Amino acid sequence: MSQTRLVAIICGVILGGAIIAFPDQFLFSKTVPNSFWTKYFPLPFGAGWFISLIALIPIIFTRTTLTATIKWTFTSLFLSVLICVPISIFVAGYSLSINNVLGQYMWVSLICIPPYILQILLRCINEWRKKYS
Repeated sequence: MSQTRLVAIICGVILGGAIIAFPDQFLFSKTVPNSFWTKYFPLPFGAGWFISLIALIPIIFTRTTLTATIKWTFTSLFLSVLICVPISIFVAGYSLSINNVLGQYMWVSLICIPPYILQILLRCINEWRKKYS
């Protein structure tokens, strides 16, 4: 198993575990829980952004090409969201209807995609800096 694949699996497991452990930060609900640590983040889903960012950071530091980093980061993000959202819905006690699951997929994507894009941009900037310095 390559180092990149192993890191992608580990990051996916960490992100999936976070989605399951903190359903109130990733799943949509009409009320936003105010835990003692979430009030320091902007917007109601800022804590979910932070958790996603931290969970996906190790993939950025693997020594691979930019395209491989993008591929493995997206694969890790996609599989962890695909697998762990229904589990998180079940753990939180929400309805497992098709409409709810699809809506939660869209909501979790809104939470997990911005940190993914930020990390890819940072990696692109780093590659550009190495190339032109």
